[in-house]
Amino acid sequence: MMTVEFPLLILPAPSEQDKALRTGRGQKIHRPDVAVQGRRLAPKLEKLSSALERQHVQVQLDPDGIEPEFALVFEVADSLSSFYGAVKRIEGLEWLFDLDDENIEPDEYFFDEKHEDSTFTGRVYCIMSDRAALTQMLTAWNSYQRDRDYEFGYGLTSLRDLFLLLRGVRMWGPSDRFEETGIMDSWREDVEVTMESPTSFEAELFYRGDAIKRSAAAQNVRTAVLSMNGKVLTECVIEEISYHGMLIELPRYQIQNLLSDQRDNLALATCNEVMFYRPTGQMAHDGEGVIIDEPNMQRDFEDRPTGMPIVALFDGLPLENHAALRGRLMVDDPDDFASSYPAHLRRHGTAMASMLAHGDLAAAGRRSLSSPIYVHPTMRPDSFGFEEEYPRDKLIVDLIHRAVKRMCDGDEGEPASAPSVRVVNLSLGDSARQYLRTPSPLAKLLDWLSCKYRVLFVISAGNQPFKMLPISGGYSTLSSLDAAERSTFIGDAIKANRRNMRLLSPAETLNAVTVGATYADSTTMADAAGALRPVIDGCVSPISSFGGGSGRSIKPEILYPGGRFYVRDRGDGTLGIVDMMREPGIKVAAPSPSPVGQSYAFDIGTSYSAAAVTHECGLNYKTLVEVFQNAGYSGVPDEFAALLLKAMSVHGAIDSSMSDIAQLQFKANRQDMTQWVGFGVPEFGRVRECAVNRVTTIGYGVIGKDEGQLFTLPLPIDLHSKVIKRRLMATLAYFSPVIFSRKEYRRASLWFERVGLTKDRLVPDRGYTDYQAIRRGTLQHQSFYGDGALPWNEDTDCIELLVSCATTNHLQSLGKEQIPYALLLTFETQEAVDVYQPVANRLRVPVPIKHQSD
Repeated sequence: MMTVEFPLLILPAPSEQDKALRTGRGQKIHRPDVAVQGRRLAPKLEKLSSALERQHVQVQLDPDGIEPEFALVFEVADSLSSFYGAVKRIEGLEWLFDLDDENIEPDEYFFDEKHEDSTFTGRVYCIMSDRAALTQMLTAWNSYQRDRDYEFGYGLTSLRDLFLLLRGVRMWGPSDRFEETGIMDSWREDVEVTMESPTSFEAELFYRGDAIKRSAAAQNVRTAVLSMNGKVLTECVIEEISYHGMLIELPRYQIQNLLSDQRDNLALATCNEVMFYRPTGQMAHDGEGVIIDEPNMQRDFEDRPTGMPIVALFDGLPLENHAALRGRLMVDDPDDFASSYPAHLRRHGTAMASMLAHGDLAAAGRRSLSSPIYVHPTMRPDSFGFEEEYPRDKLIVDLIHRAVKRMCDGDEGEPASAPSVRVVNLSLGDSARQYLRTPSPLAKLLDWLSCKYRVLFVISAGNQPFKMLPISGGYSTLSSLDAAERSTFIGDAIKANRRNMRLLSPAETLNAVTVGATYADSTTMADAAGALRPVIDGCVSPISSFGGGSGRSIKPEILYPGGRFYVRDRGDGTLGIVDMMREPGIKVAAPSPSPVGQSYAFDIGTSYSAAAVTHECGLNYKTLVEVFQNAGYSGVPDEFAALLLKAMSVHGAIDSSMSDIAQLQFKANRQDMTQWVGFGVPEFGRVRECAVNRVTTIGYGVIGKDEGQLFTLPLPIDLHSKVIKRRLMATLAYFSPVIFSRKEYRRASLWFERVGLTKDRLVPDRGYTDYQAIRRGTLQHQSFYGDGALPWNEDTDCIELLVSCATTNHLQSLGKEQIPYALLLTFETQEAVDVYQPVANRLRVPVPIKHQSD
C-alpha cells in the first residue's frame, strides 16, 4: 500500500441542530377579475366541450366502443401546489404530470407585478380525465362566477385558483405527441435519405397507476399499430419510475403518411394513450482517428489488477485480448452480443475500457486501476456491419434497467454479477434526444437506480457536430483572427446556437455527475497548413453540449480534457473537423487488424472526458480504502462510498481556474460562469492527498426532513497577527429520491451554510456567486475566501458548517425517510503555514460516524 505523507482526515460525527432557513426570489402574478376571466375562458371551454362531444359521438357509433379517457392540459400563469390534492379528490381524474411553462410573455391579463415587462414562469398541468369529471370542474367554476361565496368543498378550493390563473385549456393532441421530440426529422431522414423500411420508434404512454387500465391502454395502442400494418416489437413497464413504453415498427409508406398533412386522421396520431413518439436512441459518435499499430505495446501493461471491480462500463463490447486490456475486464454478456460483434467494430467499447483502466495513454505519470473493470455490453453492430449502435429491437431504458439490476441484484435466479461496483460509466449520449423541460425516461431511471443501489453514474454531456455550428464568415473570417479572438468568436457562435447544443439524454439526470469536454489533451500539437485550432487550449470544446439539467441544476457539473483538433473549410460554407491521422487527441487502445491487439488511436469527444473522470473515481476509491483503514475502520462504508466518490469528483475544481476562460470564451462574469463551465476542471491530485498548508477532511451521515447537522473542524492556527490568504472549499453530495410526475422532481433538498466565525470573519467572500444555482442539484460545491489578521482562539475557534435537509413538495414529503450524504472540506493557505499537522493532531483519534443501521 502506498504511503501518503499527508492523508485525508475523517471528521467527527456532526451534532444535531435546527436546519438553516432558505431564501429565494418569487414572482407576483397579476390576474384578471372573475368576470373578465369568465369571458376569456368561455370560448376555450366551449371548444373543449365540442371536441369531447365529437369524440363521444364517434364512440357511440362503434358497437364495441368504450367511453374514452383523455389527457387534459391546463396552462396556468403560476404554480398551484394544492391543485394536486384537488385532482386526487375528484373521481375520474388521475394525475399525469406537470412542468414549467417558461418565458411566458406578459399581456393585459397576466403579468408579473414585480417586473411588468418581463417574461415569467407558469405551469402546465396534465391530468387524465373523463367527461363526468370535467363537468364537475366546470360546474364548480360556473357556480363561483355566479356566487363569490360559493363553497367548493373540502380540498377543492384550488379549483377556484386554477380557473383564476388559467391561460388556456385543451386536450392533449397529435401536435403534443410529435413536436419537440425529434421524431419528424428522424422519419424524414429514414424515408427521404436512408430509404430504410420498415422504421422502428418509441411510443411513451401516459403511465397509469392501475395495472388494469395500463393493460387496456397498451391493448388500444396495439390495435392502432395493427390498423396501420405495423407491429409492437417490445413493451416495457418500470413502475418505480412511472414509465410505460413500446417499441413500434411501421412500414415505410405509413411513416410517409405520418409525415403528411393527413397525419391527424391516422390511428396512432389520435391514440389518446400515447404521450410522446420518439426516435429510437442512438449514440452521438465521437471523432474516430486512424488506428496505429504498436508492436511493443504489451510491455507497457504487464501489471494485472486484483480484487473485485469498483468501476463498471456500459458501452460497446471491448477487445478483451488487447494488450492494454488483457486480464483487466470482467465481461458479462447475457444477450450474447459477442457472437455477432467482429473485432474490428469493437472501437468505442475498447476505447472506453482503455480510458477506465489507464486514462489517456499519452499522459505523463498516468496510473492504472488496481481492480478489474466490470463490462456489460449495451451496443452491438448495426445491420450493415458498419458501426456500433444501440440494439434496434430493444428499448434502451429497458436494456440499462436490466443491466443494473443484474449487476446489483442478480437476474433470473442468478446472484448479483458485480455487487462491489460503486461507479458506472455511461458515455453514450442519445443524439436524437436533447434535454427540454422534462427528463428523459433513461435519466429518470438512472436517478432512481442511484438511490436504490447507491451507485454513482458518470455521464458524458454529449457531442455536437462542429459542422452544424453556424460561424458567420466561415473559415476566412476565422483565419483572420488570432487564437484568443477565435475563442471569443466561437464562443459567440455557441451562445447564439445554444438551443441546438443542449445536453443529450441521459446527461440531464439529477443524481449522476455529468462531464463536458475541454479543448485539451496530453499530445504535442503543431500548427497545420490549411487548418486552424478553433479555440485556445483549456477552453470549453466547441463539440461539447451545454445547458442546465433537471430542475435547472448546473450541468455539466465539471469539465475534463476531451481532445484537441483542427478545423478546416469544408467547401460548402461550413467548417469541419480535420480527420486525425495521429495526434492531437486522447490516446486510447483500438482494435487491431491483426489477431494480436496492440493498436491505438487518437480520438476526441465528451465520451473520453467522462471515462477519464470515471478512471479518476477508481483511483479515488483506492484512496478512500487507505484513509478508512488507517483510521481503524474495516473499509469504506458501503452506504456512503458512491456519495464520497461523487463529492471527490467535483471537490478539486477551483472557481478561479476557469473564470478567465469563461470571460474570454463566453464573456461570462462570476455570476453566470457556471452555466458555461460548470464548476470547472477538477484537480484530482489535490483531492487524494493533503499538503503542509492544506487539509482535506471527510464527513458523512444521514439526515431527515427539517433536520440540521453541524460539522466542526478544529483550526488551531495563529491568525491574530498574520496576513494570511486562505480558502475554504466545501462539497456536499447526495442522491435525492424523485417525484417522477412533478416538476419539483427531487423530493429532498440538502444544502450547507457557513455558520459562526467561518461566515463573517475567517472566509467571508464566496467564489461562485450564483448560490441559488449551486443548490438546485444534488452537488453543492463552493469556495470561500479571506485574508488578513483576525481575533482567533486557537483552542476553541473552529470552522463550522451546517448541513440542512428539507422536502421540496409537501404532498409527497420525505416523512421519516433518511437521506445519506457526503461532505468534503478543504482549508488551505496561500502562505507556507503549517495547517495540516495541528488539525491532524486534534483529529488523530478517529471518532466513528454512526451508520443508519447502528
